[in-house]
Amino acid sequence: MFLVFYFSFLIFTLLPKPYRLPSHKILSTIKKGRLLTSRNFNIRWFEKKDGGLKIAIVVPVRLDKRATKRNRAKRLLREAIRQCLPQTKASGQMVVLATKNIFSATFQELSKEIGESLKKLNIKN
Repeated sequence: MFLVFYFSFLIFTLLPKPYRLPSHKILSTIKKGRLLTSRNFNIRWFEKKDGGLKIAIVVPVRLDKRATKRNRAKRLLREAIRQCLPQTKASGQMVVLATKNIFSATFQELSKEIGESLKKLNIKN
């Protein structure tokens, strides 16, 4: 029973495969991309004409040593981004870098902030 719940939980917390940015492209996106800062995270956005939208979420160890805290922050960001995916129109690479404030943020705050950030980048309709 627990195993079935665990796998069903994993399926709903992951970004869909076509939207995942491979790990070897994260550093180049951070270096080349333009920066958008907000209270709970920073976004590096590098626009490309082909390939669709690719997203990576990074929560560094320097923010908090506990993996449980970092994983929760990643899950919240992933879900907020996943809910905005149907409304996106652009193609490119995006890296979401968490800041220290993310650990005190609620899901509603993150969802609103992600939506506003995507509008500023002209990614969201």
